[in-house]
Amino acid sequence: MDSKSHNKHLHPLEVTEENESTAILDTYRYVNGRRFHNVTGVEYFMPNDEQEISRLEMSHLLVKYLWQNNFSSPIHEKLTNENMRVIDIGCGTGKWSLEMAEMYPKVTFIGIDISPVFPTETKFSNVTFFLANVLDGLPFEKNTFDFVFQRFLTSSYTNKQWEKVINELIRILKPGGYLELMEKDNNWISIGPSSKILQESFLKLLGEKDINPSMNFKIEQLLKDSNQLIDINIETKDILLGSPGGRFGELPLKNQLEAFDHMIPYLSSYMELSIKEFKNKYLDTIPMEVNKYKTFIKCYRHWGRKI
Repeated sequence: MDSKSHNKHLHPLEVTEENESTAILDTYRYVNGRRFHNVTGVEYFMPNDEQEISRLEMSHLLVKYLWQNNFSSPIHEKLTNENMRVIDIGCGTGKWSLEMAEMYPKVTFIGIDISPVFPTETKFSNVTFFLANVLDGLPFEKNTFDFVFQRFLTSSYTNKQWEKVINELIRILKPGGYLELMEKDNNWISIGPSSKILQESFLKLLGEKDINPSMNFKIEQLLKDSNQLIDINIETKDILLGSPGGRFGELPLKNQLEAFDHMIPYLSSYMELSIKEFKNKYLDTIPMEVNKYKTFIKCYRHWGRKI
């Protein structure tokens, strides 16, 4: 389908001038040589440099392989046949939106993030990316989107912010549309002594920021408490890390270790360790522990339909 025929399926969405003109130079800060977002009020520990972008790309591929699809909500047929609108909250590199745009050419996709790590140009005319922070409210009218998708943000919102975020996502969702949230659990299961110390320190750090590391256990209730969603579902998958999980265990372990490595500016300081000590004591020993204790993590998808 050429660009001209593509465009007739688009439904231009108005965004605020403020979001369009956000100065990129104001969105970065640097800690120990790593680049991070510079958005006030957002407790996000991961950098947004090339190393982290590469890790996020791998995260997308891993969860897609785990689930064998990009979403669980029962909307494939509608996406295939109807001119729908879909928004990807916290889109990161935009990989999910780009794949979806190619798969469903009749649908308009919008990806938003607080950091400009998404593409500035794409070969698909039915996908657009721009800077926006859901915590500030999204620049869309209520009942705008047929599908609202969000993932990998359990460590980004405080307890109070979660309720606000869910209400905002439901606000922009059309009646009959689906909201889907996909998250990996921060709690590793069946862990060794070094892994336990690292995990407890990380979870304590999150707790001091009022971030609930076990939010996956509360999302269902938050969706129910909104009194705006029905047909609420939960699906879980286990990821066995390291050699016990075979090829698909080694790659997620590598991805998880890279995540801890990318958080070193925060974690090493919080644990009162030098970067070298942190790597020697934890990152170098965890792979052996994971294999010995057959450590695994859980991945969750929650979805529901707006009344």
